[in-house]
Amino acid sequence: FFQDRQVSPDICTRISRYYEYLWTVQKGWNVATLFEDMPYTLQADIFCAISQDYIQLVPVLRQGDSGFTAMLSMQLRPEYFLRGDWIAKSADISRSIIFVAKGYVEVVVKGVVVKVKHPGSYFGDDTAISGSP
Repeated sequence: FFQDRQVSPDICTRISRYYEYLWTVQKGWNVATLFEDMPYTLQADIFCAISQDYIQLVPVLRQGDSGFTAMLSMQLRPEYFLRGDWIAKSADISRSIIFVAKGYVEVVVKGVVVKVKHPGSYFGDDTAISGSP
């Protein structure tokens, strides 16, 4: 498939590494689809329980009522990044708030690490909420 589309060997290696890591982390389970056959209210309760700690980290999200929190928690999806992957670049307009659950994220400006985000921290809230970089 990738050879037919002339995808570089570097990208093919990154794809392989990503799926190897995903298997290591998830063991074949996909949280996004695991509960989809359950009643909506039960799904909401499950996702609220799973994501409550993250939602409480962001002051503007913390102010929402239980209905808002339920709807928001059902929209959260895990994403996995490998060491060296770019999550976003400075000119990007983010539609996401990124919560660091494991590992760390380096904020790099002009090749220099200016900040490190550790588990329990988040970023992207300013652009995801306002819509401007």
